[in-house]
Amino acid sequence: MLSAISPSEVSAAELGFTLTVHGGGFTDSSVVWVGGRARPTRFVTPQALMATLDPGDRSEPAELPVFVVTPPPGGGTSDTLWLTVAEPPVTTEPAPVPTLTHSIPAMALAGEQSFWIAIYGTGFTAATVARWNGSNLPTTVIKESRLLASLRASDLAAAGSADLTAFTPAPGGGLAAAIPFAIVPRGGAHPQAWNVDAIPVVEAVRHVAIGPDGTIYAAREVDSARPARPGHLLQGLREGKAVALMAMLLPQIAALLLLSLLLVVMIGSQQLQAIVQVMEQMQMS
Repeated sequence: MLSAISPSEVSAAELGFTLTVHGGGFTDSSVVWVGGRARPTRFVTPQALMATLDPGDRSEPAELPVFVVTPPPGGGTSDTLWLTVAEPPVTTEPAPVPTLTHSIPAMALAGEQSFWIAIYGTGFTAATVARWNGSNLPTTVIKESRLLASLRASDLAAAGSADLTAFTPAPGGGLAAAIPFAIVPRGGAHPQAWNVDAIPVVEAVRHVAIGPDGTIYAAREVDSARPARPGHLLQGLREGKAVALMAMLLPQIAALLLLSLLLVVMIGSQQLQAIVQVMEQMQMS
């Protein structure tokens, strides 16, 4: 039996949220259904369940039925309460123009099947949609700084480079400047370079393409169809990007040093030396 849901009314413009269902007779097998779909459900007490709803549930005003199904033995279907999805509040403040910084991943092999990519930036709203070479992609807005977009197999059919953008409709809004997405041919060099400065540090350090038999080629040499050598992976440092790279790595290095210091303080230098000696003996045995 259900007694209440919280919240009982949400705005169609809100992002994902958790619905709390109150009642009685719930078990850890009980599942909350909202709008005709079973939802990820967490058992709290025999009188309370929590269910996760995604942004797509509130794309337009509606009345969504809410009930709980508990499997046998016993169990059954509860009575129904209603979740109101109201019109979004009217606002005179225009939406910001979205900006993109990078995507994860930033490249894919030609011929791959459809998959989701994460697009990072700023100024995203519930109405923002990702675009691939000017065409809208199925998009889920996670928060103001991240989108999930679905790439289709047809988008990845041929090697090359595609433009990723994001568009927010009026009032305000607009089209974000494009960032590149590389589509690398299987067993060959991809023909166009991409902007490594638009890729986060992890991707920049991995500035490589995968060739036949898993051989690793430096991306710039691959782009130019020249033989690649391990030394090419340091090309970014020789081009004066060492300062920017170190600026991103220094906080991580500092954190590692701090953790090492805390380890010495917590267990003592003598105990640490004893551990090292034991490890050396294990390696020798």
